Amino acid sequence: MVLDVAGDTTIEANFGEINQVFLNLLVNAAQAGATSITIASERTNAGCTVRVSDNGGGIPSDRVSRIFEPFFSSKGAGNSGLGLSISKNILEQHGATLNVASELGSGTTFTLHFVK
Repeated sequence: MVLDVAGDTTIEANFGEINQVFLNLLVNAAQAGATSITIASERTNAGCTVRVSDNGGGIPSDRVSRIFEPFFSSKGAGNSGLGLSISKNILEQHGATLNVASELGSGTTFTLHFVK
């Protein structure tokens, strides 16, 4: 798959794996109570950046540093806590990074940095 981001910037990627990353981010936003999700991209000198932002409940500051740990979930029983860990691993296999910024009560933004 060729991911066309920010107009003329393309990134070679495995469709199924990148699809799983975006699906995980969208499902997490919905489970956090988001009523609005924005996906924006921009070209950078090294590749491109994609931001997935929501207006959900946000992540408590004492949990933000743990959200990419396998089996860590802030959603309680019945959630595997694997979605973000798997997403980060998929992106790293594609030479990309995944970062998060969140404010409790104001939502969360995940930033994906893809390198050409």
